Amino acid sequence: MLKIAATSAVSIFLLSTFAPAFDGAADIRYQADSLRPLNMPPTFDHGYLAIYERGGIGIYAPSGSLQCRIPSPKQGSITSVAIDSDGTIAAAASFGNAAAVWLWNSGGSNIRVINTAEYSPSYVAFAPDGSLWMTGTHGRQTGPATNDYPILRHFSREGELLGAYLRRSSFRTEREPAECITALPAIRVANGRIGMYFPGGSKNQRVWVEADLNGKELGRWLVNIDGYPAAVTETGAVYTRGIGGIHLLDRATGKWTPVSIAPLGDLVGAEGESLVFADPSSPHVYRTATTVR
Repeated sequence: MLKIAATSAVSIFLLSTFAPAFDGAADIRYQADSLRPLNMPPTFDHGYLAIYERGGIGIYAPSGSLQCRIPSPKQGSITSVAIDSDGTIAAAASFGNAAAVWLWNSGGSNIRVINTAEYSPSYVAFAPDGSLWMTGTHGRQTGPATNDYPILRHFSREGELLGAYLRRSSFRTEREPAECITALPAIRVANGRIGMYFPGGSKNQRVWVEADLNGKELGRWLVNIDGYPAAVTETGAVYTRGIGGIHLLDRATGKWTPVSIAPLGDLVGAEGESLVFADPSSPHVYRTATTVR
């Protein structure tokens, strides 16, 4: 059985509060009974949809057809999934006190397992060159940053550690910043930037952090609204769905500005400059162009 950390109360509220307001945006019907069989929104990546199911994860092609199913590892849990443009799948998985990143090809055959040693990946994303960026924790430690370590890691697709960045000590939270809350799209690579959401801590400690492709931090912004960053467009615009609707990050002011985009269900990602919504009441995924540039 797929094991996923409990969804936060805010996420549950968001999933149940908003009814879709369909306005004729382009949509694709997915060949699935439900997009949320475990009451969790799917994630969207490079045109592919990952649906979290009992016993594993269904990977759906851009056409809406089932491409393959990735089984949950025995005596372990999958915390997040990333899908590259060629259909390669990466999943961050934990096994008791051990952790690894599993890679499958587009047909669902396991390619390799990347052993991350004492580092436990929580969220993973593909870079344009096919390498992997991930955020995570150091083993199972909790508490203040007494044991410092780099939260952000960069691995080649072959499993070589290419770099480690973003020290734990730079976060003044008792809770681990990159501790997995649920299968969020908590790391994304777009427009030469790595965007990371760190849900650890209280509301005034939740942050969106960006770094360049060399791991150098570019900025931090408080996520001080109800919701979480769920979509990053091709040009790097960051959108979140909060209780008040869709918001866009204004990097200059640090504010999350409301935008006039009607929610069409759960905001699950972006494709080009379009936002992607999953209808919680039917197996449809909608794309709607943003009006903000």
